[in-house]
Amino acid sequence: MAINIFLFLFISLLWGLLYVFPLRRAATRADFKPLRYFLIAFGVVFLGNAFLAFLGARSLWAAAVSPAVTSMDTFGDVAAGQSVILDGTVSIDNPMVLANYVAYTACDEDTCALGYVPENLRITLDGGDVLLRNNDFQASAWPAANHPPEPLYTAHYLAPGEPVIVFGAKEAGGTVWAQIVYVGTRRTFINRARQRLIIPVALTLLNLAGAVSVIVLTRRRWREVKP
Repeated sequence: MAINIFLFLFISLLWGLLYVFPLRRAATRADFKPLRYFLIAFGVVFLGNAFLAFLGARSLWAAAVSPAVTSMDTFGDVAAGQSVILDGTVSIDNPMVLANYVAYTACDEDTCALGYVPENLRITLDGGDVLLRNNDFQASAWPAANHPPEPLYTAHYLAPGEPVIVFGAKEAGGTVWAQIVYVGTRRTFINRARQRLIIPVALTLLNLAGAVSVIVLTRRRWREVKP
């Protein structure tokens, strides 16, 4: 989402400069000819960025309103390849990797690629465990560790028994390819998703407004100048 915000601000700046200087100073319609490719490009970028922001908003909305899977029986009814939200706990059968943690992430001043998150992390539902096959998911709202692995690191941990919400997709083998592993209850996850909806929805509307401004202001100037 940060890239979407930067792109919107950057294109808005370029569009503003183009409008204030060459477009407003155009005296004849012939002066529009060298500008047409820039105008088309700005419109396309605004629309493309709006589409990406809309996809982000749709994902957050789906995470907020889709029913969560709490049991293995319900999980068995989910088709392979379908998005799934697991509402469970971190399994006590996961091996410990640091103190009483089954996974941890750590960030220093330069990177957050430190720490250890195992593959095949086990999430307990009613009736059994589900395996998360990947370990490159987003760790969201993990509690801060009292004793980080290194003094200069900020560490966040995952402990057995933690309530978690997993957002991802079910695989053919019955595992889940996770996108987000959120520590907390379903209610707090929904509230967090709804709060975060504000940014992608606003970005979608702002980018659409930017695309409309390119069309409207260009047509207005076209009508104002001499043929």
